[in-house]
Amino acid sequence: MLHTPIADDLELFLLMPHHAPALYALLQANRAYWGEWISWVHRVETLDDVRGLIERGLNELAEGSAIRFGLRYRGELAGRIFYSYIDTDSARLEIGYQIGQAFAGKGIISRAVPVLLDDAFGEMGMQKVDILCAVHNTRSRRIPEKLGFQLEGIIRHAERVDGQPYDLAVYGMLAEEWHNRSQPTGKG
Repeated sequence: MLHTPIADDLELFLLMPHHAPALYALLQANRAYWGEWISWVHRVETLDDVRGLIERGLNELAEGSAIRFGLRYRGELAGRIFYSYIDTDSARLEIGYQIGQAFAGKGIISRAVPVLLDDAFGEMGMQKVDILCAVHNTRSRRIPEKLGFQLEGIIRHAERVDGQPYDLAVYGMLAEEWHNRSQPTGKG
């Protein structure tokens, strides 16, 4: 799954060092948009910082603790999607995502998450997948809600951005819930 076409206009691919300039440009264009919800955005300031971010992602891949993908929409880097936490002992992982503001509302994340779910509950053999979203980030929360995830709770003051705490909504999906759904997958 290191490179997967999702639709004619959308593909996901493993982020590699040569993608750093495109990811840096996307970050620069979305610094304020992402910075509202993502603490690391303010610490990644240079192209070298982005290269370091990608290298850390490749180290996590080698360790089996995370896998970070880019999302290309109509030939342009539009965002990222990832398994941000993989626990093979408990057969559980977390999915996270970021989309550039210019690409929001095009169904990119809604089409990409099911591809990761198919892989997680299929090839990877996971039994549970979580998605955590800032409580007030309604756009992000629509993704797990639309896909049939269950809201499992709220973690109060779970993250800090610019010194301000915010709460996270925790959504969960079990393997049997995904396999028994009546919804189509993200491919097509």
